[in-house]
Amino acid sequence: MRLLKVLKDRFGLSRSLAERFIGEGRVWVNGERVEDPSIKVGPETFIYIDGLYVVLNKPEGYVVSRSEKGKPVVYDLLPTDLLMLKPVGRLDMDSQGLLILVGDGLLQHRLTHPRYGVRRGYVALLDRRWDSSLFARMKEGVESGGDFLRAVEAYPLKNLKIPDNLRDIWLQGLEDPDRSIYVELAHGKYREIRRMLWKLGYDTLLLRRVSYGRLLLDVPPGKWRALSGDEVRALYRDAGFHSF
Repeated sequence: MRLLKVLKDRFGLSRSLAERFIGEGRVWVNGERVEDPSIKVGPETFIYIDGLYVVLNKPEGYVVSRSEKGKPVVYDLLPTDLLMLKPVGRLDMDSQGLLILVGDGLLQHRLTHPRYGVRRGYVALLDRRWDSSLFARMKEGVESGGDFLRAVEAYPLKNLKIPDNLRDIWLQGLEDPDRSIYVELAHGKYREIRRMLWKLGYDTLLLRRVSYGRLLLDVPPGKWRALSGDEVRALYRDAGFHSF
C-alpha cells in the first residue's frame, strides 16, 4: 500500500496535507525520515508524524468532544492545527487527568479495545475513609447496570510509588491519605470507577487519570505537549504492535 493512502486511511490526512508533512520532514517510517510519498508500507508499519501525538492534562469540567453546547471542550485547549486528533479513551466531564490524542485511528482503536488490555491508572478521593475490605472487593468486581466492573489493581494511594517530579501534579487535592486510593483498569467502561465505588457505598469526589500504558501524566492541568518518537513507539508496543 502506498504511503499516501495509509496517511489518508489511518491518519485522516488529505493528499495535500500528507504531501506537505512529508515535504516538511515530519514523517518517519520505521524510524527513517521519508521524502518519497509513493513508497510502499504494510498495514501495521510504524509511522510517526511529528506533532500528531500529544498528551493533555484535562481539567475537570471539560468535555472530551469537539463541540458541546454551552460547555468547554478539550479541543479549546489545543491549537487549531491539532483539531484533527482523536482522543484515546474518554474521561467524563467531572474527571481530570491524562488524555492522549493521536492522528492514527488504528492506534486509537487498539489502545482502547478490551482485547489489548492496555492498563490505565487513576487516583481518587472518596467521600469518607476507605474500609480495608474495599480494595479486595474492587478486584473481585461488581455488577452495575448490566456491566461487570472490576479493577486489576486497587490499594491505598499512600502505597503508590510516585516519581518525585510528578508528585505535585498527581497529588493535588488528595492530601487526606485515609480517603485517597489508587485504581488500575485494563479497559474503561462508562464511568467505571465511579459506578464501582458507588455500588460499594462510596461517592467519588475527585478522579484523575495518571497513566495510560507506559505513559505518565507529567503536564499541569490544562496544558499539553507533543510526545517524543520513543514515547509513541511505547504506545504502539502497548497496543500490540510487537515489531516496534
